[in-house]
Amino acid sequence: MNHYDLIVIGGGITGAGIFREAAAMGLSVLLLEGDDFSSGTSGRSSKLVHGGLRYLKQGHLHLTMDSVRHRERLMKEMPGLVTELAFLMPLYRDGGPSVLQMKAGLFLYDLMAGKQRHAFENPESIHLALPGMRREKLSGAFIFHDAQVDDSRLVLRLIREACCHEKAFALNYTRVTALAKNKEGRVTGVCTHDRESGEKRKYFAPLVINATGVFSAKLHPLPSKKLHIRPLRGSHLVFSSRLLPLKTAVSFFHPHDRRPVFLIPWEGALIFGTTDEDSTLKDAENPVITRDEVLYLLTALTHLFPDAGFSEKNILSTFAGLRPVVTESMVKKPSQESREHIVWQAPGLISVTGGKLTTFRKLAWDTLKLGCRQRHLPLPDVKTPVVKAFAPPCPPELDPKLWKLLCGRYGSDAQYLETKNPALLETIPGTRHILAEIPLVCRDASIRHLDDLLLRRLRLGLVLAGGGMDIMDDIRDLALPVLGWRLKKWEHEVLRYKELWQKNHGVPR
Repeated sequence: MNHYDLIVIGGGITGAGIFREAAAMGLSVLLLEGDDFSSGTSGRSSKLVHGGLRYLKQGHLHLTMDSVRHRERLMKEMPGLVTELAFLMPLYRDGGPSVLQMKAGLFLYDLMAGKQRHAFENPESIHLALPGMRREKLSGAFIFHDAQVDDSRLVLRLIREACCHEKAFALNYTRVTALAKNKEGRVTGVCTHDRESGEKRKYFAPLVINATGVFSAKLHPLPSKKLHIRPLRGSHLVFSSRLLPLKTAVSFFHPHDRRPVFLIPWEGALIFGTTDEDSTLKDAENPVITRDEVLYLLTALTHLFPDAGFSEKNILSTFAGLRPVVTESMVKKPSQESREHIVWQAPGLISVTGGKLTTFRKLAWDTLKLGCRQRHLPLPDVKTPVVKAFAPPCPPELDPKLWKLLCGRYGSDAQYLETKNPALLETIPGTRHILAEIPLVCRDASIRHLDDLLLRRLRLGLVLAGGGMDIMDDIRDLALPVLGWRLKKWEHEVLRYKELWQKNHGVPR
């Protein structure tokens, strides 16, 4: 099929959200991604679905309000995938906001969500909850609530839900090399190159949407010469949860520059971040953490938890992503830049960039509304749930909490999980994955490489030391029969994955 109602370029959260909404509208739609789905910023985020307390301080009330509302809706419509997360924020008398300032900010935060959920704890209570935390000059701590997500699984579930519609198709490793135009200059389709087979093809549609993040201006210049895309790198460290078995996330202020940083329990491990550094498009294909960022993050961790054992040798993995920030000036500090999105158009072409993972549906609606007006189509229904509800009875072999988690990750595909073999229901140590998930996700025909499997379909490559190389034989035995790869291809992929992981997720020396 070469002709569609709509072509979407970009398989991150924004493109996947647009793809899902367009499919639900009954349009024939094609999603094209030059690498793997969610291999860019959308799979390298801070894993949070949050309102953004710091945006309140910057006066971005509208952005915070939108974010809080979308957070609440996603928790309701995607149980098991977008889950509530309690945060503890310690306050110290030697730096950072005062108790009164935080109380006012959290009051507004809860007011936007329509429920009172923050509370203040005295120093004694905090010492009992987190005995290893720095005590000197502690005023107390606030408890507040946001949410977290497996970002790659969110993208993949949106794409899977869209592809359940008979007129929706998604292709990864298919790079758009040029826009096709008619004599009047109107965009009529795209020229593509399959990076695996080398095949070149053209696809046609009366409307093309460019959702390529930091690369969006390469396909479609921004609407004003005053505007620029400023790629900002956010880098993270991953540690074993054995170092500090957290039940809540901890948000605090870096001792050097007073930027907010956070330590969150995620998928059986701990993630600490994030930085906010200028980067370039040259580094955008594979952004990596720098040596200075590693030291910056470790300084903050060891300042708050001096005896917990956070050190360079205990880092399980690292990851970094680039935020596509739209700005008029490069003079502002990166953390002061707005996270608002922008949508602009040309005949037959709509482009979108900026924004936050939390508000991906707003980006999709705003983009499709502009496209629908251009093509005189019905507007998207904003009341439609983001995904179809899937909550069948829990199989007797599984714990109900685990079943809820699996249904959140995989939607209706969870019904194909092998539950009759008790050995496959064992949790992989150090993770929240069970062995049965390996053959389940290998049913995904879009898996071309081992990193597609271990870094995105599953997150073993982030939460296991060495990217999971110690259990690679077990993974092979479960994955190969379903993937249909020959042993020689598997061995080649293991070597490729090991090199890629060390380059993109190891600790720079």
